[in-house]
Amino acid sequence: MSKIKAGDVFTTRSGDTAAVVEYNGAKNVVVKFQDERGYQVGVTADNLRKGAFRNPGRPSVFGVGYYGIGEHVSKINGKHTRAYRRWNDMLKRGYCPKEKARYPTYSDCSVAAEWHNFQVFAEWFYEQPNSTRKGFALDKDLMVWGNKIYSKDTCSFVPEQINTILNDTGSIRGDLPQGITKTDGKYVVRLSTYSDRIYLGYYADLEEAFSVYQEAKIKHVRAVAEKYKSDLHPRVYENLMTWELL
Repeated sequence: MSKIKAGDVFTTRSGDTAAVVEYNGAKNVVVKFQDERGYQVGVTADNLRKGAFRNPGRPSVFGVGYYGIGEHVSKINGKHTRAYRRWNDMLKRGYCPKEKARYPTYSDCSVAAEWHNFQVFAEWFYEQPNSTRKGFALDKDLMVWGNKIYSKDTCSFVPEQINTILNDTGSIRGDLPQGITKTDGKYVVRLSTYSDRIYLGYYADLEEAFSVYQEAKIKHVRAVAEKYKSDLHPRVYENLMTWELL
């Protein structure tokens, strides 16, 4: 068996290649992966020869996500950490074809390139207020209206009631405005809240019916935003308090 030396190239079981940078004995061989990220890791000579070492820059999660090098772990006592679960779910929404087919609202969503690296996302995650609190969701829509990209500049953690407050059940109402259905030739107005549907009346005129819904919806959104003000990023709070239903 030939001695390992700098410049030797080995292949992992996953097919990644790495070149030896330093040989510091059988227990510590430093290798550099031959890809765009070029991560360096330490590996034993035995595992190196068997290909039993991993590339932390390999995009193994939905074709884009990679583990990276850093202090954050994906599991503790055999269970995925909250940061890892959030990261995995986010990438799933952005890059899993089945998820996009199941939830069309995710069809044009994506994740900022720096967040493809789990370590970068986890660093941000643990710095955020409410990130580990039960009942809070990672939101990308409320800080920047119309946003489709998950990133550190567009995301925050919000109560689940806030996260769904602007949802529009268009598949149920068809071509009618939000909050309106039609029964027996009249327009029925209902306001959906986090836990209930509030009946607001029957109207013969569609414009009048939508006006009633608009007023009730705006009032509801602002009341909920005020309720959770201390838990919201200032930009999210301001957006909700000035939101208008057109």
